[in-house]
Amino acid sequence: MGAQISQTLESLARETDPEARSLLVRKVTAEYVRRISHTPTHLERNLFSALVMDLYDHISLSVRRDIITLLAQTAYITTELAEKLSQEADEHVIPLFEHSPLLSVEKLIAASRQRNEEVLKAIARRTEVPECLVDALMARAFVGVVEELVRNIGADFSQQAMTFCSIVGQSSPRLQALIAERCLKDQTFHDSILHSLADGCPFVPMSIVKASEEGSLDEVAFGVGGKAKMKPANDLSDGPVNREEATLQINLGELTYDELLQALLRAERKDDILWLLSDRPGLSTKAMEHLLSTEGNRTLLRILVEQDVSMKTFEALMKWRVEHFRFLQRNVYREVEQFRQGLRQKHSA
Repeated sequence: MGAQISQTLESLARETDPEARSLLVRKVTAEYVRRISHTPTHLERNLFSALVMDLYDHISLSVRRDIITLLAQTAYITTELAEKLSQEADEHVIPLFEHSPLLSVEKLIAASRQRNEEVLKAIARRTEVPECLVDALMARAFVGVVEELVRNIGADFSQQAMTFCSIVGQSSPRLQALIAERCLKDQTFHDSILHSLADGCPFVPMSIVKASEEGSLDEVAFGVGGKAKMKPANDLSDGPVNREEATLQINLGELTYDELLQALLRAERKDDILWLLSDRPGLSTKAMEHLLSTEGNRTLLRILVEQDVSMKTFEALMKWRVEHFRFLQRNVYREVEQFRQGLRQKHSA
């Protein structure tokens, strides 16, 4: 292995403090994954995987989440480690189920029967989703999962799945738009729709039937504007990273909490701002919305002081708070002064 990884491993071997050991495991994992100049040998892959397996149950949950994000897209770990990571809670395994090349179709089908909707959406976004897996995902009847499958050119629909998709689409203009867009991009998919029509299938939405006959699928596809092209829920602004990757970069010191909050405020991404503010303290987004709309609550100030948010960013957040949560403008000055005092107390401690 590389010299930097070897040095980290030596530090890891000497470390006895559980928290410090967790951080070193995260560091060595990041160094292992991001060495683009050297493909790990079979022996290195097995040694690294064995190391993580051995320490995994003794490291913190937040570090486990980061390790899953780091290892989600690599093929240079053992199947045993990938399956170990996949046993974590639904909210932590989304990137693994979306990307990992080491999870078998059988494992993915089993997950599609047991996991929550967000994990099923992640599986539906995989580069390749064979018919048997599409059928298993469809069986849970989540509309959001059906939408992800229709968006995904790599998802292969059986005739049974196509029929179910048509049934769901009858009451969903957004899904009708996605079906029309998929027909325009994927001739095989469109042929399946036409085959269903030829067989007298009564479930194909009338908008798709009419558009296929008149050659106006583009009008159905783009008639609802951006609704048919909604980004996945874990996208961040227009940047190259999602929420899991952003969290990882903060934890590795490659991105600061303040920088990310600034970027989200500039882009006015309300859902992502609420996610970022609520993620670290472990609050729900509903609870964070309540904090943002409440006067004189010191919890929000404490969270932002702990995360080393700058005065500039805090003032921008206060402006955003006024615009989106009917927070009174006259209270902003008081909040800014209280935050300034909180920063001074932290830095003088």
